[in-house]
Amino acid sequence: MTHTHRDGSFVWEESRDIVDRATNLISERVRGSSSSNATNHIEAQVLAELMGLEHYGRVREVRHLQATIEELKQNQANLQAQLTNISSMLQRFLPSQIPDTSNACRDDDGAESRP
Repeated sequence: MTHTHRDGSFVWEESRDIVDRATNLISERVRGSSSSNATNHIEAQVLAELMGLEHYGRVREVRHLQATIEELKQNQANLQAQLTNISSMLQRFLPSQIPDTSNACRDDDGAESRP
């Protein structure tokens, strides 16, 4: 569930917070129960509340990765627009020294390719 360093400290603060909250909730709910089955059930309930239900075949937190991918795509598009703008401005001032790349074909990875 969590990742810790060798000294036992958590890699992420989020993980420490989740473990702290889970420990508190489990200890509150287990006080009246002495059965190990009941304790296991309570632990599963608490983890489901804090982490969400398990979806087999899926990696947790994929939605965060998808948001990161979209953010990176938008950043890449913004940077490409800035580069095009800078290139056109430079061509106005130094037209003979800078090759015109605005109409060049590009591969999927952004590398320039000649037709």
